[in-house]
Amino acid sequence: MGRSSLRRLAHRLPAPARRTGSRARTRIYRNVLGRQRKASTPGQFSFSLNELLNFLYPEGLPEGLFLDELALAIADSLRVRDLDTVRRILAALDGPSAPTPVQIRFGPRDLTDVEANGTMFVLDRADCSVAKEIIEQQSYEPEVTALLSELLQPGMTFVDIGANVGYFTLLASRLVGPSGRVIAVEPFSENCRSILMSVARNGATNVTLFPVALDDRSGWAHMASHIGSNASFVPDQVDQIAQAYGTIVPTFPLDQLMLGPVDVMKIDVEGAEGRAVSGAAELITKHRPIVVTEVSDAMLTLRSTWSMRSYIEWFMAKQYSVSIVDRNGGHPERIEDLEELLSSWSDPYRIENFLLLPE
Repeated sequence: MGRSSLRRLAHRLPAPARRTGSRARTRIYRNVLGRQRKASTPGQFSFSLNELLNFLYPEGLPEGLFLDELALAIADSLRVRDLDTVRRILAALDGPSAPTPVQIRFGPRDLTDVEANGTMFVLDRADCSVAKEIIEQQSYEPEVTALLSELLQPGMTFVDIGANVGYFTLLASRLVGPSGRVIAVEPFSENCRSILMSVARNGATNVTLFPVALDDRSGWAHMASHIGSNASFVPDQVDQIAQAYGTIVPTFPLDQLMLGPVDVMKIDVEGAEGRAVSGAAELITKHRPIVVTEVSDAMLTLRSTWSMRSYIEWFMAKQYSVSIVDRNGGHPERIEDLEELLSSWSDPYRIENFLLLPE
């Protein structure tokens, strides 16, 4: 690659890199030109960023997304020479707007141990969503952490629906103690690997993992990684399945997986909350657990064909009170007027956690 091509690419850097001016460009020139002079040793591979992106997106980059700039910022070079960099690029690029059929599972070198709230977690350093916050903050969703720390008591049974990498699963394991029980439900295999390693690291004998998705019926679902460790249901038409962007996972109603009792339930399944509670209707009606649930009107509509209204009214019909969990401290603010709440909910993509209490 000639210097003129390098200059053109350097001008396409993200804004933070452009602001560093000539120093950033000089570093790129020195780094890239120096690497070009080195011969690859046996066992190594070497892709240019363009070659890698063409490999990851054989039908072209999604329109309107500047993935080449993001990849350059992550790789810090115009060439990629190891799988670790490829994984970090994939973790940042992959998602509903930029799916790719390529996946690289994490290995021992990708893992890091993190202590958060008195618990050890084994996490993938490349995960740019949940694990990233735990690694950087030694916590996750502090308002939900505070709320569950108040709700969970020794001997309780806790169900973590959408356990992700197991943060709330392991937090609950410590809080309910040896006499309690934790059920973690998580369909994304890479997350299940993290959960199992964290469970072993903490000697958490009270945790049971179900590596499945919850739904309103037994069967299957088409699921793809979302961003990092997040995953969600994606369209299940045959032409979508043929694209190799997702994995077929088994689905079960929670009513078939366990009989109860259940004291506290956390639900965060990227908009499939309506499908999950439909399949847990008998358990919720009979055992009346406290429910902490994420709510997004747009995501519920997309993946459950429920609305935010229908989701909240489903619980209200079962004599549950509804509160929004305050982001500053986790204190629940009770909703007395549903119509007033819905009229003020102008952004359908707004995401909040709700506390649903049986009355």
